[in-house]
Amino acid sequence: MSINIITIKFNNIFRSKLWGASLIVGVASLFYLYEFFLRVAPSAMVHELMRDFAIDASTLGLMSSGFYYAYAIMQIPAGILCDRYGPKKLLTLAVFICSIATIVFANTHNVYTASLSRTAIGMAAAVAFIGPLTLTARWFPLKYFAFVTGVIQTLGCIGAMVGSEPIAFMVSFYGWRFTLIYCAIAGLCLTFAFIVLIKDAPDKTQLQIRLNSFSLEIRRLCKILKHKQTWWNALMGTNCWTPIAIFELWGIPYLQQWGHCSTAQAGNAMVMMWLGIAIASPIAGYYSNKIKLRF
Repeated sequence: MSINIITIKFNNIFRSKLWGASLIVGVASLFYLYEFFLRVAPSAMVHELMRDFAIDASTLGLMSSGFYYAYAIMQIPAGILCDRYGPKKLLTLAVFICSIATIVFANTHNVYTASLSRTAIGMAAAVAFIGPLTLTARWFPLKYFAFVTGVIQTLGCIGAMVGSEPIAFMVSFYGWRFTLIYCAIAGLCLTFAFIVLIKDAPDKTQLQIRLNSFSLEIRRLCKILKHKQTWWNALMGTNCWTPIAIFELWGIPYLQQWGHCSTAQAGNAMVMMWLGIAIASPIAGYYSNKIKLRF
């Protein structure tokens, strides 16, 4: 059955706006889950990576940092590109790049190639949160935005939980290379799902979105950067997320050394951090909508 025929079968679902919106944003948010999984997975294979690449902890930190540098640098460009070309194209291309880069990482024995692979994953992963948010703004009424954002964050935390204890379990049985190959195959399946199921916007807004020029996006960006609330939000997000980002890579080895436990046990402990964020995110979104006070 061709992709076009499969897509037609979902048109009836799209006609029901709330159900269609839930399906589209839900499927798109799976990339955020997948991206989080790829982001934290190295923390469950630190010792294996250091052994196979014959590197020390500082070199591993540099190799892994490529993801975060690329992820941070690409945030603003990813937002502009989503507005300009639509989230479907960006999300589909991004998850495909993540899958291919993961295959490269799993098969290389060269630390520089591995670093470039992690950097490529970070660049592509920049779309993982912005894309679903763009779709949320286009498909859902404004009153649902904060709550849906919290649900998207929950999916990301589920990906982090899977990338902690379960991935440590898989690494112990199958090795880190085969584990990452399976992860890449999952990403390729997700690429196909994006092609079939994601739709940029309701039909009545499609033309307007396509006509947005690049210069218009730059003007919109400048307007946002001039708003002081943008910087307050950015500062708060940085302060909240920096400790978590550090623990993403070094949490499991730290707990192993501090608590004298196995990789699987340390991964299970890390799950608790992500579980707390997963539970609190939609609650915070719902409460934010209820009190209508964001700051």
